[in-house]
Amino acid sequence: MTLKNLSKVVFFFFLFWSCSSKNSNWQQLFNGKNLTGWDTYLGPEYDTTLNKPGTIPIGLNIDPSNVFDTPKFTAI
Repeated sequence: MTLKNLSKVVFFFFLFWSCSSKNSNWQQLFNGKNLTGWDTYLGPEYDTTLNKPGTIPIGLNIDPSNVFDTPKFTAI
C-alpha cells in the first residue's frame, strides 16, 4: 500500500469515526409532531403598485396572514 493510499484510508477512518460518535450537545430540531419551539420570520411585503419589495420587514414571530399555518390532519 502506498503512502497516498494509506493517507486516504486514515482520512476516511477518522471522517467516519467522527460522524458516528455520539455528541451529547445534539438537539433534535423536529419533534415529529409539530413545529413547537420554531421561530418564523417574514420579510417586507411586496408592493404591487410600485412593483418592488417594501422596506420594512414584518418581523420575527409575527404572521398576520397565516403564512406559516400548519394544517391539522386526522387519522382515518
